[in-house]
Amino acid sequence: MKSERKRSTYSYEEVMANVHTYITREEDIDLIERAYTWAQKAHGNQYRKSGEPYIIHPISVAYILTTLTVGPATIAAGFLHDVVEDTPITLEEIAKEFGPQVAKLVSGVTKLDKLEYRASDATSANYQKLIISMVEDVRVILIKLADRLHNMRTIGNLREEKQKRIAQETMDILVPIAHRLGIYKIKSELEDISFKILHRKEYYEMASLVNKRQEERLHALESMMNRISSVLDDQKIEFEIQGRIKNMYSIYKKVVKKGKDFNEIFDLLAVRILTDTVRDCYAILGFIHNEYRPIPNRVKDYIAMPKPNMYQSLHTTILGDQGTIFEVQIRTHEMDRIAEYGVAAHWAYKENNSISSEQEQRQMEQEVKIFQEIKAIIEDADDTTNEVDFIEAIKADVLAANVYVFTPKGDVYSLISGATPLDFAYRIHSQVGNKAIGFKVNNRIVPISYELKTGDVVEVLTSSAAKPSESWLRIVKTGHAKSKIRQYFKHIRRDENILHGKEFVERELASRGIEWSSFVNSPELPNVLDRYGLKSLDEAYIAIGSNSLSLRGVINKLFGQPKDSREHLVDDTSNEVNKIDVMKPVKPPKNVITIGNDVDNVLIRLANCCAPIPHDPIVGYISKGKGIIVHRTDCPSVKQMGERFINVGWSENITETKHQVYLRIVSFDRPGLLSEIINSLYSVKTDIIDITSTVNHDNTVSTRLTVTAIHTEQLEKIKVSIQKVSGVYTIERVFK
Repeated sequence: MKSERKRSTYSYEEVMANVHTYITREEDIDLIERAYTWAQKAHGNQYRKSGEPYIIHPISVAYILTTLTVGPATIAAGFLHDVVEDTPITLEEIAKEFGPQVAKLVSGVTKLDKLEYRASDATSANYQKLIISMVEDVRVILIKLADRLHNMRTIGNLREEKQKRIAQETMDILVPIAHRLGIYKIKSELEDISFKILHRKEYYEMASLVNKRQEERLHALESMMNRISSVLDDQKIEFEIQGRIKNMYSIYKKVVKKGKDFNEIFDLLAVRILTDTVRDCYAILGFIHNEYRPIPNRVKDYIAMPKPNMYQSLHTTILGDQGTIFEVQIRTHEMDRIAEYGVAAHWAYKENNSISSEQEQRQMEQEVKIFQEIKAIIEDADDTTNEVDFIEAIKADVLAANVYVFTPKGDVYSLISGATPLDFAYRIHSQVGNKAIGFKVNNRIVPISYELKTGDVVEVLTSSAAKPSESWLRIVKTGHAKSKIRQYFKHIRRDENILHGKEFVERELASRGIEWSSFVNSPELPNVLDRYGLKSLDEAYIAIGSNSLSLRGVINKLFGQPKDSREHLVDDTSNEVNKIDVMKPVKPPKNVITIGNDVDNVLIRLANCCAPIPHDPIVGYISKGKGIIVHRTDCPSVKQMGERFINVGWSENITETKHQVYLRIVSFDRPGLLSEIINSLYSVKTDIIDITSTVNHDNTVSTRLTVTAIHTEQLEKIKVSIQKVSGVYTIERVFK
């Protein structure tokens, strides 16, 4: 019943002693020995913070890996996992000497060059690489967990600030990964060491409570084990019985985070019974319930319905002698091995195994849902997803998952607390979510906003005619579901905007008497699209159809200005004006006043209502006492102004003055949206005069911007830059 004392370091001889217990082929032994020799030579002049030779670390990592009974390639990679990062040895040299499999494992664990990232992003970038490598080959994470476990056991030599940073990183990412992979042995030790570093006071308070009456608890535990053993002996069942006290951090979570009194923790004392068959597991449960009173609602059958990390066991909580409460776990020896080592048990080395590592990885992905969940997040990522966003999505949707729900067929899925049946539908498949019309939970119809609980059996009702609603974005809790809903509407709007964009182009060309073939075959078209940051005609149609690109600006670039620029007028009112700087005179076209010229000392002003900028189609209005007020031809005020219009145009050498422009953006609401929009504006060197955002009832955000632009070409670059922000689906130039 005493916990095993964990040593911090091991010797090469101890590693090989473990190796020889399950690896016998000479070529495999040779691979491991050569890897050690290379690591020893590479790290020969390096020392740890403790002053010990650095080689102690890879030896200890290799030893931990042998306790997981991993194969020779993994042990070799354990010896070599730091050589690429800390020595001149390259991955190419490792591949040449030890083969591509070992090189791939070392590469997966090796950190990226931190010089490529800001310090704040380096950790996220490294973990993104590690997690993606883990999805390809789980052995990568086994090496990383062994690496971190030894580093945590010897962390006392680092300064306190660094200890806390590493401990928090361990708690946030590696402990949940170990949990989701079912590797309890490593998970619980990493948890307790991190807990001690991050919450030293609370750790010692828990330790004091546990140690208080420790002998009394151990005596009660031993008495209970003896009595259960006597009952099972009478039934002639083969069994092994163990006792334990829960690990420190688990106790802390229940006392502090769940608001329980220390004495209310049911499973502080636990009895574990191992037997040979599943049939014996259920028989033992019956004999124990016949002998002791079970606590209501505390019997759990994880054999019939395993957890997503392959954990299987029967759990019951019983009232023992003198009112002491015990948790009893009943499982087979094989279930116990998987409960302690999770996927590591699945990957246990078998010398005569005919299945390749790739086939084994694929088989395991079907059993352990974390791989499918991570792949879903990888698929959700796009060009705007950076390393920090990726890791936050993994932490929020995958590592925080603690609610286990089932399909009617018994398949289990893990979701975050507060998740709804709609989140569940999208976790199964995006088309199941898109076609959902209702949900049954435990055979009862429930609302779409129902919060799922562990053990719920969820049935998704679908219809081929169903479509998602944008209101669903306010209901779902997982980033994966939100991403899939947004992708649906982005795709729908893409098709609609292509259609509308083509229609707008056709109408504009027809109004100017230009053939469609002249447009699509224009030799200047690729250059014009490139000038606006567009890669194809479809992208241009989307931008035109969503009002984020000026159609006339594109046509004017290809075919020049139309003869009459007073066309296509719409509605509004204000006619306030701003005075602009004038330039030296140049000869204007006939009957056209050119802005930028001093024409007979005529005062020229730009209307504030529509804020025209160079290369906009414009018209002049002769105002009494105010000179010529210049409006965009589509300004709503123009309709109200009678007949005193005059043709005006832009001078070819007008000064590059910054002019105000009004924009309206509609986007999906999400954290960090506004800061990304602002960053997109800074990237194209515009000034932000004013910005306001309003959240709409349908979970969209309307953002009004006043920015500066020198001319319409810069304005198009501004709009294209904003359009690239994830979640933005319309951007249009508006009137004041």
